[in-house]
Amino acid sequence: MNEALAAGPCDLFHRAAWAAFETACSDSTPLTHSFDVGGRTLEARFAGEAMLAQVLPALAHLQTAPAPAADLRVAVWDSASTGQPLPTPPWRPDDQVSRGEIRGFDTGPDLRLALQGGSGALSMLHPGSRRGMLWLDDAARCPSWEAAAPLRGLLHWWCAPPRRQLVHGAAVGRDERAVLLTGKGGSGKSTTALTALLAGFDYLGDDYLLCDLATQGPLVHSLYNSAKVDAQTLRKLPGLPAAQPEPGEEKAVLYTREHFPAQLRRRAQLCAILVPRVTGANQTSLHALSAAQAFLALAPTTLFQLPGAGRDAAGFLRRLVAALPCYELQLGASPDSTLDAIENVLESA
Repeated sequence: MNEALAAGPCDLFHRAAWAAFETACSDSTPLTHSFDVGGRTLEARFAGEAMLAQVLPALAHLQTAPAPAADLRVAVWDSASTGQPLPTPPWRPDDQVSRGEIRGFDTGPDLRLALQGGSGALSMLHPGSRRGMLWLDDAARCPSWEAAAPLRGLLHWWCAPPRRQLVHGAAVGRDERAVLLTGKGGSGKSTTALTALLAGFDYLGDDYLLCDLATQGPLVHSLYNSAKVDAQTLRKLPGLPAAQPEPGEEKAVLYTREHFPAQLRRRAQLCAILVPRVTGANQTSLHALSAAQAFLALAPTTLFQLPGAGRDAAGFLRRLVAALPCYELQLGASPDSTLDAIENVLESA
């Protein structure tokens, strides 16, 4: 479908969806919460209480005082609790493709749309009016992995290159300095970050972070305080709070703000990129990586999971790995040696 032709019905749908949200709020005053996202204010308006549990826990550490003029206002609602249906979308069910994108309805910089597979979450961003929307059919059926990273598509579009980009990875550190841990699933990224958290390191997040190519050097901003853990991780790290996954899901979600609030940091100077790899050795060791090798570890999971991520996002990631020392963190059986390796990088980079 031609994008120019799709812009008309998408714009009409966007307006109708906002009108539906206002109707959903007609029985009560919207509940408003503000968040500091990388130094900018995001104001979320909830039509009732049902969606609060799906958005607030992961973002609670970023809550801030309301701003007179928020940088982005987001409407959050579901149909089941409000009784207000979503207007009929202008696309067919088979128009939905990977990453939540809708074939023929990627309307570019004026309006962004994504329909997340699995959860059915609809995200929209209209940059010109500085407003966005997150809708679910039924908040009670929101999967835990969606609640662990709420508003992800919106934040990806809002925090766009050339200066900023959402990145798939974890970040831990000391004294306002941090390392970015990245790699494919099963590489040891999450376990390493949680091991550092239990040892008293600062923690900025696991799964998605906001990286910033600031003039004073790359920064990393926290987005979510959630951590997804499976049974093996919980056995390996008995210091973590006990948790059970939701029925039908492999991983449980821990909210670190509830258990480790003093170690959460909103931002840090990024001083290196570490790519974990599990080995059969006893001791963990560090080995230099080229920028190209680090890019190949960082880019796939970032680009393949974010709606509309393409050339601009890839360009950002190339600049990020070129700006920082990069290492393979060859994980041994000794957690202490892993922590020592991270400390050495923090001290020397």
